[in-house]
Amino acid sequence: MAFYLQSFDTAVDTSDDIVLYIMSSLSNNGLPKEKCVKIQLAIEEAIVNICSYAYIHNFPITSGEVIVEINIDDSVYDIKLKDKGIAYNPLQYSDPAIWAPAESKDVGGLGIYLIKQMMDEVDYENDGDYNILKLKIIKN
Repeated sequence: MAFYLQSFDTAVDTSDDIVLYIMSSLSNNGLPKEKCVKIQLAIEEAIVNICSYAYIHNFPITSGEVIVEINIDDSVYDIKLKDKGIAYNPLQYSDPAIWAPAESKDVGGLGIYLIKQMMDEVDYENDGDYNILKLKIIKN
């Protein structure tokens, strides 16, 4: 069993460092190479969304903290991304109509759709202090 906990600033230029930290932690604990690409894509999307939008209401200071928690046991990689930004549940919306003609599509929603397709489980909660996006990868 492994546990990782790290706090980062959400300034947009730190998103690569956050993704690297998460992917290194997973890879160092046996994440199969065949899962790395899709998992990294989902992690990048989640982190970029947090870095871009979570603290936008604090203008002119538009960054804040994101806490990364990673729990790894024999059966699962469990990742929690916690921020104190705007309360926002990305799972409350329906999946976008990806096959509809472009002119009939709403803007947005593709990122969380991608995350849901790439991860085994995705959940969200707000505990009163933090937005918590929970991402789970089941070991096979």
